[in-house]
Amino acid sequence: MNFENTAKEILKIRISNNLTQDEFARKLDVSRPTVSNWELAKCIPTTEQIMKINDVFHVSANEILQIKKSTIFVLDTCVILNRPRIINQLLGNENISQIIIPDTVISELNYQKDHGQKQQAWLAMVTIEKFRKEYPHKLSIVHEENANGINDQKIIFAATQVAKRNIHSIVYMLTNDVFFSLAEIKLHNLEVLNLQDFEEKFPINANGFNREASFRFFAEVKAGNIKTAKIALSKGANPNFIHPESGYTPLIQAVRNRDKSMTEFIANHPKTNCDLCDEAKYRLPAISHAVQLGEMALVKTLVEAGADIDCQSQGKNRGNTALMISAWHGKQDFVQYFYQNGACPNQQDSNGFTALIKACIKKQVSCAKFLYPLTDPKIRSFEGLTALDYAIKSNNTELLNFFKEA
Repeated sequence: MNFENTAKEILKIRISNNLTQDEFARKLDVSRPTVSNWELAKCIPTTEQIMKINDVFHVSANEILQIKKSTIFVLDTCVILNRPRIINQLLGNENISQIIIPDTVISELNYQKDHGQKQQAWLAMVTIEKFRKEYPHKLSIVHEENANGINDQKIIFAATQVAKRNIHSIVYMLTNDVFFSLAEIKLHNLEVLNLQDFEEKFPINANGFNREASFRFFAEVKAGNIKTAKIALSKGANPNFIHPESGYTPLIQAVRNRDKSMTEFIANHPKTNCDLCDEAKYRLPAISHAVQLGEMALVKTLVEAGADIDCQSQGKNRGNTALMISAWHGKQDFVQYFYQNGACPNQQDSNGFTALIKACIKKQVSCAKFLYPLTDPKIRSFEGLTALDYAIKSNNTELLNFFKEA
């Protein structure tokens, strides 16, 4: 153990509390020479003395001894099902030492693959198997013999056992299921974390990336040079770099180029955020750019890499999704694809428009017919109008006849 780091920490605690060695010693019921020996790195406090420092100054044992805690993530079914890409993000974060998936989660994914959310479950399983082979030291599936109760309880039990086996680590139970947030967790090193909190604690940013390499990477992507792009990325380029002129990320630039190979390469890089919006006028994610270009192959590439189908634009028309854009432009094949892959038809943009309302406004009859039975007809825009109201305003005979017969 490094006594010098502990010595520095003890000195820091004493100085920050404006205490002399005598005063510090009296608060801890030890002699002044003992404190002096700690600060000179001749010895370290005993377990009892560390507990006393913790009680008096509220500093943890790990901080006193300068033990760096490793970070472990236990993943729930819903978070993997809804965002398989989360595994890429976790693997790409050097501060995360281990990712654990309870075997109960695998069972639930296998069930969904054969029954409910087939496409998402299939993608999740493919992602898990792929990265288990590539990162066997970091990604593992665990089985807990004594797990009982419903599946959620089994998953919580698994997370608890992981925390107990790794008392010097911080264990995060990553989920978007409210059941877990309400569960009573009594272990000091186990915390339930939802996706929003995860993004705040573990953001993908430019820290540690080479800015020059990032510019070079973007230039090679724009030029369609995949070999030299890979070289630039290996030299510390930021895969999420936003070019100051175009406002595009490398992934969005690859999509705009209609470059499938480059799109696939960037989208599947562990540190790429497929859902990052551009900094241009409408602030669209890559998947929305692919829809605008009518590139179904690129859409599928992005979805298979884990892009969020319901990712919303952040610009002038905030909340616009790929499904809404498809409906607006009458791209029925895209509308069907997104719905079949889990897109929410009831989602609204900053105007309160659903995909169905957008189809009615633009008189996209085939899209409206497809979306009508899937969408809540009572949803109103922020003008207070329903899809039927917009159909009436359109004066489109075919659309009006459809609503009358529906």
